[in-house]
Amino acid sequence: MRPHVIAAAVALCAGAALLHGDDAVADGPLDRYRPSIGYAYPAGGRAGTVFDVVLGGQNLRGVVAAHVSGEGVKAAVLRSVRALSQQQQRELVRRVAAERKRRRDVAAAAAAPRGDRKRDRARGRKADRKDAAKANTKQRIELPRHPLLDDLTVLSEGRLDDVLTRFVGPGRKKQPNVQLAQMVELSVEIARDTPPGWREIRLETRAGLTNPVRFRVGDLPEVCERESPVVPVQDLTARELPLLVNGQLLAGDVDRFRFWAARGQRLLIEAEARSLVPFLADAVPGWFQAVVRVRMASGREVAFSDDFDFDPDPRLVLDIPADGDYVVEIYYSIHRGREDFVYRLSLREDARKAWTPSPGDAPPGLVAPARVRERATPEVEPNDDLAHAEDALLPVAVRGTIGRPGDKDVFVFEGRAGAEIVIEVEARRMLSPLDGVVRLVDPSGEVIAWSDDHDSGDPGLLTHDADPYLRVRLPHDGAYAVEVSDVCGHGGVRSRYRLRIGPPLPDFDLVVSPSGVSVPAGRTVPVTVHAVRHDGFDGAIDLSLTGESKGFSLSGGRIPSGADSVRVTLSARPDRRPGVIALGLAGRARIGAEDVVRQAVPADDRLQAFILRELVPAQEWLVAVTRSGRRGAPPVTIASELPVVVPRARNARIDLRVPGLSAGTVLELRLDNPPDGIALDGWEVTAGRITAFVKADPERVRGPLEDNLIVEVWTTVKKRRTFVGHLPAIWIRAGVR
Repeated sequence: MRPHVIAAAVALCAGAALLHGDDAVADGPLDRYRPSIGYAYPAGGRAGTVFDVVLGGQNLRGVVAAHVSGEGVKAAVLRSVRALSQQQQRELVRRVAAERKRRRDVAAAAAAPRGDRKRDRARGRKADRKDAAKANTKQRIELPRHPLLDDLTVLSEGRLDDVLTRFVGPGRKKQPNVQLAQMVELSVEIARDTPPGWREIRLETRAGLTNPVRFRVGDLPEVCERESPVVPVQDLTARELPLLVNGQLLAGDVDRFRFWAARGQRLLIEAEARSLVPFLADAVPGWFQAVVRVRMASGREVAFSDDFDFDPDPRLVLDIPADGDYVVEIYYSIHRGREDFVYRLSLREDARKAWTPSPGDAPPGLVAPARVRERATPEVEPNDDLAHAEDALLPVAVRGTIGRPGDKDVFVFEGRAGAEIVIEVEARRMLSPLDGVVRLVDPSGEVIAWSDDHDSGDPGLLTHDADPYLRVRLPHDGAYAVEVSDVCGHGGVRSRYRLRIGPPLPDFDLVVSPSGVSVPAGRTVPVTVHAVRHDGFDGAIDLSLTGESKGFSLSGGRIPSGADSVRVTLSARPDRRPGVIALGLAGRARIGAEDVVRQAVPADDRLQAFILRELVPAQEWLVAVTRSGRRGAPPVTIASELPVVVPRARNARIDLRVPGLSAGTVLELRLDNPPDGIALDGWEVTAGRITAFVKADPERVRGPLEDNLIVEVWTTVKKRRTFVGHLPAIWIRAGVR
């Protein structure tokens, strides 16, 4: 079959990374062929500085550019570092062996008697001249620029093992991490007036965009860790506080830093680790769980932290007991490590931030934006029982604190029989340590409803949905009491919460995944849109593109009533120029008498601890238009009326116009993750048209079903089955008579 005939048949199909020369594969649209990055090191920098950053990932061939979200930060690609050739691997093994021999010789010479040392130095100089002469007779094999390869003499014995594991691989103490095997070095420039905060870095390759990695713009002087084979503690005593240290923890590593402090100083020591790389697929508990300890020069421990409130990143306040040197150490809680275990460790004298963190300190998506429509009122203490309960005029929002162990806050409101009331507590979503429980007490004093844990459905980094939620229809007129407490009876000054009492406020939020989409010009890719529904809203949501969307189109843009997600397709026009653009996605729904519009939050579906999946919000929804092998080809269009009705008793016919398609072209169609009970029942290829037949299993599709069909197109080239791309999403209704 002629390749140009295949190209015409799928003029709007998405090949993404599968249609790019050497990156093409024959076994399907697999995620492992998409470009990705796992870490940035250092993971931030100070405003007004220029420095190099290493990104580690996979499938990073043909890097075109680096993109940084927000203003004030520029990044330029310096070089790519690929896996070493066999010659380079042998050269690295030789250099590591030579460095270890040098260290043994130095240690042996130091331990020998003085006369023997003189003779050994003479022999060593002679051996060095001989080795140099021998090396000059051979062509020197150069190793790529990389922080671990630039100077082997400063690496500890453990780091030398890591270098061999990282660049040579099998046969060492662990297998190399394929997902981090390639590196790209950037030059990053941060403007002097750039405000502190979070940014995101992505790479643009010939195959499209990578996922984003987090990057912090800071306001403190910064250094990067430097390990020594003979000095296990990096000395920072010559530098004044405040100071921030960037580092990486490799296998079994413990990083130690010495600083000087005066008696009476109050220091705030913070580590950013999990906030930099939120989820790791193959780590427990699913991220780099950092531990920070502070010891005196004598070795006595004076402070320890492995989290703060409900934030897994350590934060501690240290009152210095005496003048002198102190050592702060950071390590992984179960002593693992690798290149993506990056951290930023800060030491500062102003400790007020520990008790009053600002909302800007949280990375994007940690807490979903609160839907504040109610009148807010301050909490009045004491309010621990009915006799001292605080009156609440509904609707009301209260910000309070379970201030001590055993404390509870009680609020009273007047209710009417049949009225529907929502009682919601936000605590863990605010990173509060409060594990809240809420009870509703009727006028007779009986608890008629209570709630402990509730899945809010909000995207973010929260892995334990421990906030209570109640939706209750009141049985009687009278005074009702709402009690808020900690389920384990804990409490403290930081056990904050926000309580909402009032009628339901039906609403929704949208999330679009992935946050970076790559689509060849004239082709189509699937994306997923999630609906986070609030207070019983179950209506349909119509989707549309916003922002600079000229040249793009959305197919299947509707989340059906009651559905939590839908897969749609995004298409780029054939004449759309290659490049990266920030798009927007909005959803519109009718709620009561109001048309409500919500902008979608971009996010990435990440795997946590081998099995759990989490949606991690990003700052931008970026679309990279890549070059197509068939520029200018007319688009594939759906000729059938939408939605296509799939009856229970017979097949439905779907016609697609494909300009340039020859009759008899051999194609194979497959449904990509179809709704349960929906299947293809054959297809026909004629000149300029594909006709697909869809059926619904009456035993599995018993009621009305509304969804999109995503169709994959395959073909055979030189006896190899090859995935070609996706057709535009097809809106169907099934299970109707």
